[in-house]
Order: sequence, then C-alpha cells, then structure tokens
Amino acid sequence: MDLIAVGLIVMLGVAVATDVGMRKIPNLVTVGGFGFALFVRGLAGAGPLVEGLLGAALGFALFVPIWMIGGIGGGDAKLLTATGAFLGLELPLFGVPLAEQRFFIAILATAIIGAIIALIAAARRRALTSTLLGTKDLALGVVQRAVGSPVKTDLPSLDKPGGVRNPYGVAIAAGGLIGLLYG
Repeated sequence: MDLIAVGLIVMLGVAVATDVGMRKIPNLVTVGGFGFALFVRGLAGAGPLVEGLLGAALGFALFVPIWMIGGIGGGDAKLLTATGAFLGLELPLFGVPLAEQRFFIAILATAIIGAIIALIAAARRRALTSTLLGTKDLALGVVQRAVGSPVKTDLPSLDKPGGVRNPYGVAIAAGGLIGLLYG
C-alpha cells in the first residue's frame, strides 16, 4: 500500500471518529491531510503534484459554496478538499473520462451515501416531509440567487432550528474509500 492510500485512510478514519464523537472535524486532520497529500505527491514529481492540486481545487469549488449556504459544515468542505488532494485528477484532464477519475467517483459516492444517510435520519426523526420540502426550497433559492432573482423565502440551513444534522464525514469517508478502491 502506498503513502497516498495510507494517508487517505488515516485521515478519513480520524475524521469519522471526531465527526461522530464530537460533531467536528478538526483543522489538524483536514489541513494536515491536505499538506501530507501534496507533500507525498510532490515527492513523486510535478505531474502528481498538479493532479493533487487539481483534485483539491475541484473539491474546493464544489463544496465550499455548499458550506457557504449552510448545507454542510466547514470541516466537511475541508475534508472533501483534502480528499481531492489525495485522489487527484489524472492528467491530461480531457484524456481521461470524468467517469474514470477516482475523485469524481468519490464525489458521486459521497453524494449518494450522504443523501441516503440524511433520508434515513430524517425519517427516524419523523421529519422526512419537512426535510424534502426544505431541500426543494434550498435548491430553488440557490437557482434564484444564481440567476439574479430575489430569493422569496428564507433558505433552510444547518444553523436554523429544526435542521437535521448528520456527521457527513461518514459519507465523505465512504466515498473517499470507494474512490481509492476504484483505482
């Protein structure tokens, strides 16, 4: 097993333990994992380093906006960014189909697993209908903001009363491991 795989597994394991136990993913885990991934990739050369930076950039670009609107926690966004640094995006970007990129597989698996966990948690709390309606309102509000229309409703977020919080680090870890095994 190479250092990238070991580092990713350790980072994800610690992230799950702290997210489930404390509902927080410390910066030491995410920023440390990010730095470790780029250091190890840099030892392998410029190409692997660039691949790690591209993976991190994709994770950042996709998940920081979700954090900004209150859809996930900051530690989750940083964990996905660090996971992107570990898994990377293979070069040449346009020569490798997106469906074959390990980080893309990890993102897709994370989204599916996270949605399943959220639906189960909402159903257990007897909040499935309100959660689905809140998700609809959130998606509509995001689209309205993106096209410059005024947002007609107060957007739901994790910070508001009644928001169903789940340790999303579990879904990220599962998705990251699926991406790692895919390659």
